[in-house]
Amino acid sequence: MNQQPEYVKATTITLQKIRNSFFGGNIKCAGLLVIDDIEEYIRDFREAFQVMILPSVMFDEFGRDLVGASYTELKNRYDIEIEVI
Repeated sequence: MNQQPEYVKATTITLQKIRNSFFGGNIKCAGLLVIDDIEEYIRDFREAFQVMILPSVMFDEFGRDLVGASYTELKNRYDIEIEVI
């Protein structure tokens, strides 16, 4: 049986809407979010979460967004756990 990571056992999950600043803020499609949009949220609310879960529709098969930035840049820059589902 697979062991679940400790954060999966959490009792509280909070969903947050990320503002799509890259396309002007009026786009409501997760597939059009870019790493810069996520980073803007992290800078404002870094202490508010332990793990960030991002939709896979944001990324290509190599984990890059529409402008070629990878979510691993966020993991490394902010030392946070990121899961893509």
